Amino acid sequence: LGWCFGTESKETILLALRHAYRRSGVMPLQLQLDHSSGAWNAAMIAWYKQTIQYVTPAQVGNAKAKVVESWFSHFHLRVLKVHFDGFAGMNVTAKSPDNRSHYEWLKANRSKL
Repeated sequence: LGWCFGTESKETILLALRHAYRRSGVMPLQLQLDHSSGAWNAAMIAWYKQTIQYVTPAQVGNAKAKVVESWFSHFHLRVLKVHFDGFAGMNVTAKSPDNRSHYEWLKANRSKL
């Protein structure tokens, strides 16, 4: 398993795959990717065909279809929210109050950030 944090692009996908290879010593047999332009441009499709046996696009609009999304949810709920007071991790339009930024805490602790 490999990863790379950043904006999803051809470069970050290749860095994540290189990381996976360095950790395990083998290339993955299967990739599951969402529908970003970085994942599905002509150069990447040609590279997948040469390197990866199975490339599976994730179902559009179904985050549960991607294994990594459940890990992010677990990490968000059990690590970040527990250990970092004021962490919301969601966007400002999130519907649940627990997922919105805690503006009062951020304002009070601005100098510590």
